[in-house]
Amino acid sequence: MSQPKTDEKSTQPSSSSNQSDIIEDVIEHVEMIELEMSVVPIVGLLIASSIAGVLIRVKLTELNSYPGVPVFPLLYAQFVGCLIMGICVQSKDMLFDMYYPLYVGISTGLCGSITSFSSFELATFRAVINDGIGYGIMAGLTHVMITIGMSVAAFWFGKDLTELVTSKYWKNKKKRMYKLVPMDFRKNGSKLDFGCVVIGAIVWIAAVSLAIVWGEQRPILFATVFGPVGTLCRWRLGAFNSAKTSFPLGTFAANMLGSLCISILFLLSHGSVSSVIGCDIIAGLSDGFCDDERLCEGHGAVEK
Repeated sequence: MSQPKTDEKSTQPSSSSNQSDIIEDVIEHVEMIELEMSVVPIVGLLIASSIAGVLIRVKLTELNSYPGVPVFPLLYAQFVGCLIMGICVQSKDMLFDMYYPLYVGISTGLCGSITSFSSFELATFRAVINDGIGYGIMAGLTHVMITIGMSVAAFWFGKDLTELVTSKYWKNKKKRMYKLVPMDFRKNGSKLDFGCVVIGAIVWIAAVSLAIVWGEQRPILFATVFGPVGTLCRWRLGAFNSAKTSFPLGTFAANMLGSLCISILFLLSHGSVSSVIGCDIIAGLSDGFCDDERLCEGHGAVEK
């Protein structure tokens, strides 16, 4: 037997009242904050932080490249980058309070340059093809499981560690939602904004100048020259992440672009490139733009 219509009508006000209570509860516990933002200082910080990230990854990989190393060298860079990313994500509100471009510089510039998806794919590919079919499959699965497992563990360890350290700071504070408001850099830019632009320009010019005159370290210096280009591309593609909340479209596109480029460079490094400058450029592009380990160095495109 169906319920009387009067009962259905009587339930509608309670439903609407519940929705209004939920909205009021959200408003009560969430703080809306508007932040003035200019793209120019963000670009300056991205340039400087990406160069730092490239150097950290290259040197960490070189430091752990020796006979009998217990794990593949790239794992250390992936671990460090994900650890810093976890700290950065958990400290998001604090970094926003300090200086918004700083969050972008650390997360996209520094961490994005220390970690590398394309080099993870290439290392897995090399493991599969170098050890035969049976052993190669197991070696590839080992690369995948260890890299993903350690990266996820490092990220959550960084988050939990930061939450433990900063728990008193955020104890009685509301959750925050941010609205970024465009700002005219030339009219309203602060001294800190101009400082970020100057630092980014000086660091990049210094990298280009050293790459021209310092032949011995040219592969690494080329990596610092091309690194900011890859970071800026990754940052701009990241804007597409908001197009579909269920899937990071921009991050996926950046990873696929990097993988495509490193595939081409891998073939070139085993092909007809024979000049020292050509090998240095390939090494710089792979280390910098694609965030990958050096493919060749020196005359003759010799694999490292």
